Amino acid sequence: MVQLVLPKDQPGVSKRHATIAYDADSESFRLEDCWSSNGTFLTDGAHVTPGQVRTLEPGNGFYLAAPEVSFEVGLE
Repeated sequence: MVQLVLPKDQPGVSKRHATIAYDADSESFRLEDCWSSNGTFLTDGAHVTPGQVRTLEPGNGFYLAAPEVSFEVGLE
């Protein structure tokens, strides 16, 4: 599991906004919104339903609350 700490100037991001984990068996990532107030979204704008896991492949992205808080998953 990955833990990211954001600066306090991101008021739209909840304390425990979302979780993301790597699945070595499928070489993909699992993204789950943790019932955040302002939502988690895939890069294309699709809403991640709270409590449901979305699978991301390396190179896929997501954002927390607003596109300005974007991330891309990948492998080194």
